[in-house]
Amino acid sequence: MSESDDEYYSVPLKDQRYFGAGIKRQRVHFVPSSTSESTTPARASTPSALSASERYLQIVLAKASSEPPPSSNDKAPKTCDICKAQYQGDEAAHCSSLVHQIALPHSHPPSALDRNRKGLGILQSYGWNPDERLGLGAQREGILHPIKAKEKRDTVGLGVSLNNDEPTLKKKKKPVQPPKPVERLDAGKIRKLEQNNKKKHQRLQSLFYSNDEVDKYLGAG
Repeated sequence: MSESDDEYYSVPLKDQRYFGAGIKRQRVHFVPSSTSESTTPARASTPSALSASERYLQIVLAKASSEPPPSSNDKAPKTCDICKAQYQGDEAAHCSSLVHQIALPHSHPPSALDRNRKGLGILQSYGWNPDERLGLGAQREGILHPIKAKEKRDTVGLGVSLNNDEPTLKKKKKPVQPPKPVERLDAGKIRKLEQNNKKKHQRLQSLFYSNDEVDKYLGAG
């Protein structure tokens, strides 16, 4: 037979054995009904309801008596070292509370100061960091935010206060001019005003756009 015949070789139908042939089965030994000996152990008698309740009380009371009495240290409130607040019970529950979370140090965004300023560069050369949110000075006790600028509208020197006994330093008030009365124009005055404006416009055009050579050629005087 060729190799291809070996791959597809099958047993003829007449030589095939039925399903399960050749499997050895162990014999099942049945217990005869006439035997007096019982292989199963005898069940213990079920306890009564009273014995079950007594057993439950023994378990519960024994556990309660075995627990140590609560000490006085557990009842006394504890003081947190970070938020200085008093709490009772679990320390983890206190650490997750709002009072403790507010007292913890938090990260802040960087300062909005312009890093290209000359003044900021001088302060940084002396060791000041704008992102530390600390004041100026060697001990960082100075002001944190710059002084708001205020416009000075007088000619008095800095630091001089204007009192009533110093009339020479008082602000000079401008005289209040009365409002001009409204002039009513009739048709003739309006026509005359338009002519004056037109002449004024022509004069300005001749001043800015006129050329002497062109005027001499055209004969304009």
